[in-house]
Amino acid sequence: MIGAAAYALLIAACVALTAWLAERILASLRRPRRIAWLAALAASLVVPAWNLVGALPGQSPLEIPAPPAAAPAVGVSKRAIARSAPNAIRSDTEERASPVPQPPPRRLWTRKLIWRLQFAFGIAWALLTAGLLARLFLTSRQLIQRGREWPVRLLDEVEVGVSEDLGPAVLGILRPRIIVPRWFEQEPPGRRALVLAHEREHLAAHDGRWLLAGALLVALFPWNLPLWWQWRRLRLAVEIDCDARVVRRGEAPQAYGSALVEIAARMSPAPRGATGVFERRSQLERRLRIVLASPRRWWRYAAAPLYALTALSALASATFPAPPLNAALGKHNQAHREFLMNLRERAVERSVTARLLANGGPDALAAAAVFMSGPPIPPNARDRYGWLAKAAAKAPNRADLVMMKLTYCRAWKLNCDLASLHAKLRRLDPENGAVWLDDLGAAYAARDPTRINAALTEIGNAQRADSDGTRLVPVLYHALRDIGGADFADAYAWSAGNAGAMLNVEPLVALADLCADRGPPDATRTNACRRALLVFEHGDNFLYAAVGSAGATRLWPADSPEGRAARAIHRRTEYLERHAHLPMPSPAYLVLGEANYFERMVMPILRAETEYPREQDAWRAALIASRVTPDTRILF
Repeated sequence: MIGAAAYALLIAACVALTAWLAERILASLRRPRRIAWLAALAASLVVPAWNLVGALPGQSPLEIPAPPAAAPAVGVSKRAIARSAPNAIRSDTEERASPVPQPPPRRLWTRKLIWRLQFAFGIAWALLTAGLLARLFLTSRQLIQRGREWPVRLLDEVEVGVSEDLGPAVLGILRPRIIVPRWFEQEPPGRRALVLAHEREHLAAHDGRWLLAGALLVALFPWNLPLWWQWRRLRLAVEIDCDARVVRRGEAPQAYGSALVEIAARMSPAPRGATGVFERRSQLERRLRIVLASPRRWWRYAAAPLYALTALSALASATFPAPPLNAALGKHNQAHREFLMNLRERAVERSVTARLLANGGPDALAAAAVFMSGPPIPPNARDRYGWLAKAAAKAPNRADLVMMKLTYCRAWKLNCDLASLHAKLRRLDPENGAVWLDDLGAAYAARDPTRINAALTEIGNAQRADSDGTRLVPVLYHALRDIGGADFADAYAWSAGNAGAMLNVEPLVALADLCADRGPPDATRTNACRRALLVFEHGDNFLYAAVGSAGATRLWPADSPEGRAARAIHRRTEYLERHAHLPMPSPAYLVLGEANYFERMVMPILRAETEYPREQDAWRAALIASRVTPDTRILF
């Protein structure tokens, strides 16, 4: 806070210098001087506020929060998720587990001293502001109460309020009027006309309102001394501009100057918030010199260097960087926010996991195992795997839960019996060729042609290749949200992240290398690859279907039924993945907030995944619901 105040002081001083130079230029051009000081008061607030906000990371009010990047939502390719996660378990959780930057350590007494200085400065600021605002309010209230007792008369065809000793001045903001003292009625008519002309010019230019705005700004930042000086210069500039307007109307400068002197000798100082014949007697002499000075045409050309100085001063005021203290404070605040966010996430994880474990159902236990597990291996991986084992034991006929066990046993590198899991999967789902991917990957790593051909043959004997990830998305989502109480974003992010994790990517690289990239070495391998790739054409996700159809287009002749079918599947898969989307964002996002917007974006695809276990079918249904053509006639 103190560093920001010092920076604001420096900027206000630079702006004051710019305004002083600009006033000289305006004077040489015979333009209103108050423009320079009104702009200076505004810039002294806007420039440091803008630069200081930019110096604090994550604090800019112009930043619009983006939807969470955790879930593979609209327009995000799940193949890209798989490609970015070769170990089949990476997801957006890597960002959640990133270490929180710690601020540089300080000694205890230094932190206490800084805190006490900040606290004292804040208290002093609040007291000064409250005192100045109270003084301005009480003065205005007193003038309003006194003004109700002043009679209103028509003096020289001008409606004025007659006070005992206050004036001549203009009082009031909403309904300003001219106030003159009682003795003013006895002044000579010529002098009265000049003074009333001065006050009418104040009324026409709304000078009282500009001065009140400056007074409020000064009261809000009472420690900003350059701001006080700018406001005093504004008061003087308002009077000088008013004098100039009166003289330009044709009044004699000597007579007008004489009227200023005579009235100043008898009147009391104008109250705060009023505009009168003068503001301070010490400035009257300067106003008289300006009024009586003869025009100097050469001054316009002599003032040319002021243009360059003004431009340099304005540039320095606008571009002077925020102090390092505030940038360091911003980093500290950012680290503090991330620390609090991590605390919240851990609290949410404990709460949701406790509810899921208390429920004890198969879906609840599976959801608890993968919720906020963290990459690549969570610290309580064995406990989580135990929850998966309990879920599979409670539903012994569900192949998707056994596939989850197999996936996370492999990903978390646990000492579990993979052979028994493979055997159980083959018994529960014999038509799923994906259960032979691990055998293919091991044979490929060992460069064993016999085992490779055996694995390809087993895959080719199946009917499809399913990871069961898409099938589990709505199951885990409803368990996390309905049982665990997780919000929509977290529930969908972790259920969809599990779907990406269940893709067995590494053996697919072996399949592509053996059957498509290098090409089969003999007829036996060619036949095995053809049948295996046809199986993967009917996989339950974009990645499996794309790998199978792309490989099949190379191994089968283009005019064969299998080749034509492979090209059609590949064309449709590419089209769906490239064009799958939901309704575009609307300005309602700013009103509804991030969570509601994200929910409206994802709910159609979630409903489709509930009805269709294959990812391609689910996204095709979402396209149809979004009134987008689900297929393409463009040849591949």
